[in-house]
Amino acid sequence: MNQIPPPFAGSMPDNNWIFEGETNYNTCYDLSYAAVETARGTASSPSQLLMFHLGKFVGPAIACNAAFQTVTGSTPSSVNVTYRWPNPGDANANPTGQASVVFEWNGSQVVMNGSLPYEVTRGKC
Repeated sequence: MNQIPPPFAGSMPDNNWIFEGETNYNTCYDLSYAAVETARGTASSPSQLLMFHLGKFVGPAIACNAAFQTVTGSTPSSVNVTYRWPNPGDANANPTGQASVVFEWNGSQVVMNGSLPYEVTRGKC
């Protein structure tokens, strides 16, 4: 996991990722994933999806760390993900903003179908 930036790169460099078992990893799948979370984090702490092609790590799903990402389904060649964010007036633990994307293997790389709003990326990816 040292191939991706730490959860709070710059502000808390000693904090690390932890894998808690969420995955569909399969060496026969064109695209599989493993979710990592911030060690000792909260629901709003950064998380990341690590992507694999035929069992080989090909990078994170998105270039920046984002909170509130949930895998909602997967196939041997795609991963469906919903990202959420707090809208004005929302409690941080219950964000109402939502965007869904599908990550797919296009034969040479992972591509994202759909787009993520600024509220998810904060202009970092």
